[in-house]
Amino acid sequence: MSQQPKPSATLLSALQSADKNKLRKTKTKELSNEEQKIAAPKYKPDHKKAPKTILIIDFQTNWYRQFKDAALADGTPLIIEQTLWTYIDIESSSNSNEKLIVDVQPNSTPIPFTSQSKARQISPDFVLIRNFPTDIHGNDFKNLLFGFMFSGVPSMNNWNAIFYGMHRPLVHAALCQLSCDLPLVPMTYHPNFTARTDALLSDKGNVPYPKVIKVASTHSGYGKIRVRDKDEMDDVRSILILSKDFYTTETLVENIDFEFRIQKLGTAYRGFKRISSSSWKNNWGTIQHVDYALEEKHKQWIDAASSIFGGLDICALDVLKLKDGKEVILELNGTACGLMADHEAEDATIIRDTLIEKMSAIYCK
Repeated sequence: MSQQPKPSATLLSALQSADKNKLRKTKTKELSNEEQKIAAPKYKPDHKKAPKTILIIDFQTNWYRQFKDAALADGTPLIIEQTLWTYIDIESSSNSNEKLIVDVQPNSTPIPFTSQSKARQISPDFVLIRNFPTDIHGNDFKNLLFGFMFSGVPSMNNWNAIFYGMHRPLVHAALCQLSCDLPLVPMTYHPNFTARTDALLSDKGNVPYPKVIKVASTHSGYGKIRVRDKDEMDDVRSILILSKDFYTTETLVENIDFEFRIQKLGTAYRGFKRISSSSWKNNWGTIQHVDYALEEKHKQWIDAASSIFGGLDICALDVLKLKDGKEVILELNGTACGLMADHEAEDATIIRDTLIEKMSAIYCK
């Protein structure tokens, strides 16, 4: 659950002071310091023009701040509506006069001084998705996603990329079909319909032990277990068969030096290590992030990966660096990929500017 930021000690001291001038100066100083973290938008709004509305589904970044005083290339002002999947309902139509209506309920912990504190109905002109429409607790908002896709209202990433990106095996399959030779971790897919589901592939197609079992398309280290031999697999399979979720198997890579991420936002690249001192999963437990210099081949990998499903404006590859110097790609993350905390404001600004250029290409003609 998100928490509102606490006022600084300097501001609290000023609040307790009878010197109103001191309070006024302190508040102004804190506001300016906070705003300096976000680069000003490229285009200025022309308030004589009718505004366009951007719906953003995200629980982490304050996009109201990011888009403050932002506009499209022709000066069209922008209205930001930010919320979560759980607070919306939609209806969409094939009639171009009314493509999409989104009903947004108040957020239980609204960002202060924003529209999140009240109910509203909007007709967005563009949608930015930064949270998947499914989660580890079984909440599934795919019907809402289908409504957005039906409406034809543009989005980032594009709707096909978001839909396919929800299904890890489909992403892996798309990467395997690229003409370039990406060093992908070997994977097998199992629908989990019957007890035979793990006994059909021969040694030619199967992943040898030890291996990692991943259930469905969960993220952040959930739904993942190591299996070292057939006896352990029999135990795991006896549990898997109780559910309806598919699972995949991957080679267990153990001679890991560290894991790093190749991130691409628009045309901007960033690399950073992800080190866990408490778990073999590397993205679980006590995690440290450190900037990592990307090689040219890494940029070529992410350029190729970002071409699938009609193109991904927001994506990141998770890569294992082995002790022998080899590198293995674990997975591709799409529209909901997390940002490194030290660069979050800068990277969110890159997403903002990329969105504005894409939206301008559509509406500024």
